[in-house]
Amino acid sequence: MQARMTNEEPSRPKKRWIVFVHGFGSSDETWTSLRNALLSDERVIARFEIAPAFNYLSRLFRIPIYQRSPNISEIAGQLRDHLRRVAPSSDRNSRVDLTLVGHSMGGLVIQKYIEECFASPAAGELQRIRQVILLATPNFGSRIISGLRKIVSLFLPNPQEQALRLFSENTCDTHEKIRDQVIDARQWGDSHGLPIPFYCFWGDSDAVVPRASSRGYFLYGQCIPGDHNSILKMTRPKDETDSGPEGKRYHEFVSVLLDPHGHSNVWEIERFTYAVKVSPHPSDDAIVAKHGVVQREIQSDNVAQIIHQVEFSAKNHCADPYVLKYGTSRHGWIDPKKPPLPHHTPADKRAIYENSGNYVWYEVLPNELKPLEGTQGPTARMELAVYRGYDEGRRDFHMHLGKRAFYRRLTFRVDLSDYLAQGWTIKEEPTLVVSEYEPPSDNPDDHSLCLDPLHGGTEPASWDRRGVWTWEISDRKEGMIGVRWDLARPSPRS
Repeated sequence: MQARMTNEEPSRPKKRWIVFVHGFGSSDETWTSLRNALLSDERVIARFEIAPAFNYLSRLFRIPIYQRSPNISEIAGQLRDHLRRVAPSSDRNSRVDLTLVGHSMGGLVIQKYIEECFASPAAGELQRIRQVILLATPNFGSRIISGLRKIVSLFLPNPQEQALRLFSENTCDTHEKIRDQVIDARQWGDSHGLPIPFYCFWGDSDAVVPRASSRGYFLYGQCIPGDHNSILKMTRPKDETDSGPEGKRYHEFVSVLLDPHGHSNVWEIERFTYAVKVSPHPSDDAIVAKHGVVQREIQSDNVAQIIHQVEFSAKNHCADPYVLKYGTSRHGWIDPKKPPLPHHTPADKRAIYENSGNYVWYEVLPNELKPLEGTQGPTARMELAVYRGYDEGRRDFHMHLGKRAFYRRLTFRVDLSDYLAQGWTIKEEPTLVVSEYEPPSDNPDDHSLCLDPLHGGTEPASWDRRGVWTWEISDRKEGMIGVRWDLARPSPRS
């Protein structure tokens, strides 16, 4: 009997939070203009929620004088506690992501928070940070009124003021650690470093924090109109002809918020598509498999048409080779109908296919790719025919996302329409499993647990009555995604 098939709604996207961190001598009220503008923007409120205000004690003059000002490390600890309250970490099936926004010293607080998480068991909390946006942050210190601050600090020492001094030892040390652990990081899942995207803004008339200090070691940023404080005054433009400074600042900020800049060592992928159409094949029809100089005959009761497509974001800054690959059973054969072009596949990887015929590997350079029909960003696409890849007992596929890519959108499709048209029935409905499981480092080829629901969660599919299942998921990095199903043969005719 055919299994019940339901047309379920796609899973809801995960919650996204924006968390603001104010600067020296300020409070959360400094964000009023920007918060109001964001709350009036349908594009923003459709995807984000603004977290409750984060406030910390910060003033040049201590009133009362017996009240001590917290130092940057203590404020970073307060930020960590705040994030745990307003946007707690959750299980892998209802993840949370954060965009942290810091103005002036607030950017130093964010960097200190990240540094101290790496030095503690809380390093895993950093995995949920999607990006950090800094506005006029003195990564190497600030210069204006530093003399006044120093004079006041002689009588009323203030650790926050000391952190803002040009080339403050502690501030520079934290920023250097961010360079080593974040800017230079190469993969997710490392407790000693993570490739978190940072983006910097600085004002064209900022006399407090020079451009070089605002930029620091960070690779991506831009100048916007305004001084040290007015760059926070933002108004949502009424239309694209609005050229006022507040509208310009808002436009540039929201452009980064909605479309994060990638990391130089991590591929920023706009859409990943994996489509499989499996059809019955007469098992008594011999197939001539040709690969390299090898020619052999195989029998197969199935043939699969596979499309594997990767569209890179316009904000992708990783130029390293990206790999499209596929492997099947040692008795099967892959016919590479359309390899991705151009590709730079090493000779040893080509030799594997030429000798076995059951494993393909293509390396592409994102900077060489062009958009294809239906895509906007640089796109790589390969099309394969696979024989004997989905035999009885092996009707599944899975892939590991790796540790060097952020996937904004992923589409998986399984087409069994030809089976249903020929009288087959669904014995096990196609199920997509999403897991953070990775094979152990001592046995990277052990994939025995990859499709085990106990190691992951399932996602609902949309389907049509012809027999096509489709899954749409978003914002993934690391782990495994796979689909499994089973079919029952037609009843023999009496």
